[in-house]
Amino acid sequence: MANENPFMVYSVGKTKILLDGDRVQAFGPDKAFDEVDGGIILHLIYASPVLKHFNPKKFKAIICDENATVVTKMKIEKFKMLPFSIGKGVPTVDVMLYGEPHTTFTD
Repeated sequence: MANENPFMVYSVGKTKILLDGDRVQAFGPDKAFDEVDGGIILHLIYASPVLKHFNPKKFKAIICDENATVVTKMKIEKFKMLPFSIGKGVPTVDVMLYGEPHTTFTD
C-alpha cells in the first residue's frame, strides 16, 4: 500500500484482539496490527484458523501495560486480503480492515 505510515504499532504479547467479539490469536511474529490511513492492517499467521471464515464486522484491540490501557475500536466497512508474505521465517497474511479506528488511553 502506498500510504503505510503506521500511527501506532501493537506488540503481539501484550495485545488482546477481538473480531466480532471472539478473541483472535496466531498473529505474525512481530506485531498484531498497524493503524494506517483508512483503517487497520492485521498481521495474521497463514495457519490462523481465523482465515478460514474471515468476515468480521467489528474490531477491538486492548493493550495493557504498567503505564496505561489502550483500547482501539472500529466498525469495519470492508476488508481486503493482502499478498501472502514471509515474516521472520513464518508465512503471514495481512488483512486491510477499512474504517475509522478510535483509540482511547486510560490510566
